[in-house]
Amino acid sequence: MDNTPETRPVETICLPAVNSEAISQAFRAFAALPKLVELLHRQSEEILAIRKEVMAMRENQHQPSDRPEGYIDPKTLAAMKYVTVKQAAFLLNMSAKSVRRLIERGLLKPSLGLRRKLIPVEDIDAYKKLTL
Repeated sequence: MDNTPETRPVETICLPAVNSEAISQAFRAFAALPKLVELLHRQSEEILAIRKEVMAMRENQHQPSDRPEGYIDPKTLAAMKYVTVKQAAFLLNMSAKSVRRLIERGLLKPSLGLRRKLIPVEDIDAYKKLTL
């Protein structure tokens, strides 16, 4: 017998016994691949859109606001009983440091039980009437 490639005997390949359930699971997994790829593609597009929004928000954070620090909308002021030092400074048209000096001198009395000093709006109105 000649051992050339044309006359060489074909070797039989022995495959292990495969469960038909395993084969059907493999086919289902391969069938689901296009759907998974599409889902990943959509999610990556959503992530890119969110990244663009975050970058735009970061760029806008550094732009100066057209409203002064401590600005209070008049509609909200009517409902407020207490204001912060910055808000009091806005209402009195002075710096926050000047408001702190007024607190030290006893002209304004903040609540001392909180981390932030809250000044009653009534005290601010009384100070305005007293000094202006």
